[in-house]
Amino acid sequence: MSNTQSTVTTELKTQIIGLLYQVKDKSALEEIRKVARDRHDQIGMLVKYELAPGVKVKISGGKNQLDEIGEVIKVNRTRALCSIEGKHGKWNVPFSMLTAI
Repeated sequence: MSNTQSTVTTELKTQIIGLLYQVKDKSALEEIRKVARDRHDQIGMLVKYELAPGVKVKISGGKNQLDEIGEVIKVNRTRALCSIEGKHGKWNVPFSMLTAI
């Protein structure tokens, strides 16, 4: 992400958070939450097309909320099977937690 994109994203995020604090209706917040979740899922599915076996990925979130580096082993319909550096085993990771590097 370029520096300009990062600044725009930060400014937009700040504006959206400010507007959310102005909403007082619980049903409106539920609708906003649904739209945000749907958009989150859409963006996650776009990552699928950047992934292939052998691609290095950054894995965001997880139990420790730390970013980890891994490698894609297999791409499934909604998740990718990954190996994570420094950990044993294979992990089934949702696309929404992956970024190709």
